[in-house]
Amino acid sequence: MENGEPQAKRDRLDRLIPVVYEELRGLAGLLLSDKAAQITSQPTSLAHEVYLHLIDQRRMDWQDRLHFLRIAARMMRRCWWTRVSPRKR
Repeated sequence: MENGEPQAKRDRLDRLIPVVYEELRGLAGLLLSDKAAQITSQPTSLAHEVYLHLIDQRRMDWQDRLHFLRIAARMMRRCWWTRVSPRKR
């Protein structure tokens, strides 16, 4: 392994994070747009929560952008559900 390889990987990650974050905010906005009357969550808050869960996925082998978005959408629905489920009881 070359000495510059870890830095190159960090550089790629630094360029990717803003793109990923915008994708997550977009997904959160779509999820919350038809549920806005039910909850007070903001897309940014939900995107933060999902992002924190996603960066903790060390063993995930991301296949492509679509695979990432599918996992992110599933995780977002779960995060949203944990926010609203206590209110329905």
